[in-house]
Amino acid sequence: MGSTMKNKNQFIQLAKILVGVVLSLLALYVFIPIIFSVIWIERQEFLGLKYGMSPQEVLDVLTRAGGREVLPRLEREITITKKNIDTIEQLRDASGICITSYKESISLQVRFDRDGSVTKTHESFRKFTELSEIKSKEDLLAKLRLMIERLDGLEVYTCIPEVRWVVVNEATEEADKQYLAQYGVWMFDEPDSYSKARLVFVGGRLSKVEYQWHLYEPL
Repeated sequence: MGSTMKNKNQFIQLAKILVGVVLSLLALYVFIPIIFSVIWIERQEFLGLKYGMSPQEVLDVLTRAGGREVLPRLEREITITKKNIDTIEQLRDASGICITSYKESISLQVRFDRDGSVTKTHESFRKFTELSEIKSKEDLLAKLRLMIERLDGLEVYTCIPEVRWVVVNEATEEADKQYLAQYGVWMFDEPDSYSKARLVFVGGRLSKVEYQWHLYEPL
């Protein structure tokens, strides 16, 4: 009888331990994503940046703030596949178009001038022979529609060809400044921090400053 009671108590203790472990794991599952989640906070002023500034004024502020590596981003990303091919005309205003095929591991980038003519391509046309003679965006969109209909796994999306970071300081070249000014969204990392800042321009003026805040960092 005493042995049975002892075994019962041991079983209860073991069950309590198991329940505690399960609850701890559940708590980790729930709270770890929250702790490491990222929140974008809009700031009215940041590093001396103020709404209404021109791209050049923003570059001047970033230079005075000790310089930053700035990466241009697209204001809106559009992806066209066989499922939404009827919306391919949305790519008409894109300054760059990327084409990939996950079935053949091919990627291709096409960049356009303001008049729509092709200025540069990247990667190989060998498996995209239909595109080897493209001269304009009109040409490209017409041929892409046929390719998307014919080839499974083909994706066409807006992109920034040869996207690159630009170091903003006193030595920044004019060509780099003009490169950044083409795009309506800039991002840069905050020194000594895991956070980023995102700047949004509308009509050539700074209209939004967002700060990427982690819950484990002080504001």
